[in-house]
Amino acid sequence: NGYVKRSKAPLNKCPQVFGHENTVRSCSVSTVKQRNFDLPSRCNCWICGRWSPMKIIWTGADSKRYGISADEVTSVAARFSFDSFKVDHELGPVEGDKHHFESFVMMPPGLCDFFFVVQGKNTVRINLNASKASVEATKAFSDNELDMPVHSSIPNDEFLYLHRLEVPERTGHKPSNTVFPRWLKGTKPKSRNSGWHVGIGVFSTFRKETPKYLRSSFDIDVGYCKMNKVIKDKILIDDAIETLYIHYKYIRLLYIYFSAQSKVVTSVSWNSFTDMCHRCKIVDQDCSLTEVDNMFVAVNQTEGTSSEQPKDQDGKNLNPDRDLCRYEMVEMVARLAIHKYYKTGIAETPAEAVTMLFEINIEPNVTLDDPNDFRLGELWTEGVDKVYKAYLPLLKQMFDVIAGEVDISRKPSISLSEWISFLQKGGYISESFTDRNAKQVYRLSLMSVMDELKGDQHL
Repeated sequence: NGYVKRSKAPLNKCPQVFGHENTVRSCSVSTVKQRNFDLPSRCNCWICGRWSPMKIIWTGADSKRYGISADEVTSVAARFSFDSFKVDHELGPVEGDKHHFESFVMMPPGLCDFFFVVQGKNTVRINLNASKASVEATKAFSDNELDMPVHSSIPNDEFLYLHRLEVPERTGHKPSNTVFPRWLKGTKPKSRNSGWHVGIGVFSTFRKETPKYLRSSFDIDVGYCKMNKVIKDKILIDDAIETLYIHYKYIRLLYIYFSAQSKVVTSVSWNSFTDMCHRCKIVDQDCSLTEVDNMFVAVNQTEGTSSEQPKDQDGKNLNPDRDLCRYEMVEMVARLAIHKYYKTGIAETPAEAVTMLFEINIEPNVTLDDPNDFRLGELWTEGVDKVYKAYLPLLKQMFDVIAGEVDISRKPSISLSEWISFLQKGGYISESFTDRNAKQVYRLSLMSVMDELKGDQHL
């Protein structure tokens, strides 16, 4: 978790992290002039073993299934087969979201079984990724006399079920350069800070998606949803809504990526949504394409006449009649989950159905990069900011030329058609960077708004 832990190995210069069980291995580290060291029985060296940092996340969506309220959870850890389930790798709470715990864990390459320890209770979350444990993991579990993990999806089963993940091997000429230490909270020297921060950079006015902002945005989106037409019981509605919030960031990513495939990149078309359903393997005997189509039409039905709908500056509806806006994407996910898992009796509650839809269908089949991770890790940095500031006068001139060139009413902003026209004139569109890629770049660069029906800044 960001610090170096040493065993009895007589190495003073070689950065190592040692496990609790040892076998024989020798280690050669390029940063110590290729000297070879005979390490004590099995050194789990991050460098020569090409370990990878893996982000482990626990959310409280199904904690009630274990007799634990998500609001009461203060301690979450994970135990892994690579150290014989002997060590609690603690997960820390995410600021602003008390139902979300996460941590980075350095892990050796290969398959690894694991389970969570929530408030001292061994648990396995409800999803099909919980599979029968390997022989080695089962033996280690038995040797340590650990309690069987609680899981409600496979009751009274005599087999041990654990989560399993495949850890990639770090590659490259110098794999040691791909892992960097993280400062423990409160220990980073202030002298290392140059004083630069994003608040004084060129992107200072870009809206930050903080946990508080996301919660407010979610509450607004859900307020527009017609959840009472899907579920009648208020308690079940409230539980389903809280589970939707746990997955809200992923829903926003689905909305961004699949709207980028639509003709209008600020809403999700029927074709794009159908593509998502097929990729996520949602369409099957329990949920036909015709039923998905009917849900799509039901979600698109709005109250009031067309003249009463909120408009953009061109007089067009902010909520398109045949596409999904963001709040409709939230409602559509809820309807799919309830139809596929709750109404068929597979899930006991709508909240559990939402969890199953994400963990069985969406997350394993659609891997999405959060554009905010790129902004925070790559774009909003002091070095990049210096380059932007050096060319800012030129960028402003380019903006003035491009904005309004095609869509006069859209000044002072660059429309999608103007963006693609600029790239075509500059010769940037090619076989390796197509119009489709240009649309994706445009969509990923747009700043989000809290309420899509209160203005057209997101268009």
